[in-house]
Amino acid sequence: MPNSVGQLINILVFVFTVALAYVILILFMTIPSENAVTDATARFVNECQTTGRIDTENLREYSMTVYTQGYQIEMTHDSLKSYPDEDGGYFDDYYGYTFDDIKEVMYAGANEEDYIMKNGDILTVRVIRSANKLTTIVNNLFHTDLKGSEVTRFSGTIGNSNEN
Repeated sequence: MPNSVGQLINILVFVFTVALAYVILILFMTIPSENAVTDATARFVNECQTTGRIDTENLREYSMTVYTQGYQIEMTHDSLKSYPDEDGGYFDDYYGYTFDDIKEVMYAGANEEDYIMKNGDILTVRVIRSANKLTTIVNNLFHTDLKGSEVTRFSGTIGNSNEN
């Protein structure tokens, strides 16, 4: 009887060690993909910021980089607008457009067109973690929810480069 208990403990230790090694391996494989996505996001926002537009080809390439790594994109464009006030003057405020609004403008009709922004507008891009093998394992082991957590966020004012 004592021999079978020892064997059972050895099997459990072996299974736990293999599972832990797998989780660590997946974790180290995830870090480089997050770095690649962060770098791609920084380059994408910087280019949009300096050119004042979201280029259709650049958006397609950036989206492929993010989506193939298993992440989701959230993008907002806050457009600077002037509104009349009660004194006959004007005040500035921002009107927000979602990623769906942006794509609707870019891909409406038969022709694709760049999304044009103006100086003073703000573009914000967030990359959100989707459910993948690592998040599923961590969720199950530690009863947490990593899905939906932010991987990176870059924001820039159009016309002002290097303002992230």
